[in-house]
Amino acid sequence: MKELTGRELVLLNMLDKASKENPVTRERMRNTFYVGDRTCRDMITNIRKQGHRVVTDSKNGGYWIAKSESEYRKFRPHYVAYAEDIFDTAEKMDNEGQVSMFELP
Repeated sequence: MKELTGRELVLLNMLDKASKENPVTRERMRNTFYVGDRTCRDMITNIRKQGHRVVTDSKNGGYWIAKSESEYRKFRPHYVAYAEDIFDTAEKMDNEGQVSMFELP
């Protein structure tokens, strides 16, 4: 497993201090680390891959470390649905160009 970078450790500390009411926004990350949105998302991904429960609220935006099991459980279905959507899209792209039995002469 890839270790967290210095930047990611700083972000992890910020996320730990953040909350649903006061989340760390991508704008704040961009301004703190002088990076773009893609790098911000990659940093969040790397922190999650270490097992840290970084959650978000799609309504208000921003990220924070879940403060309770219930807070994490509320977020988890949205995260899993996102992964399932990516998987479904990949399957559709995999099947593109295949001839179906209805297209045969």
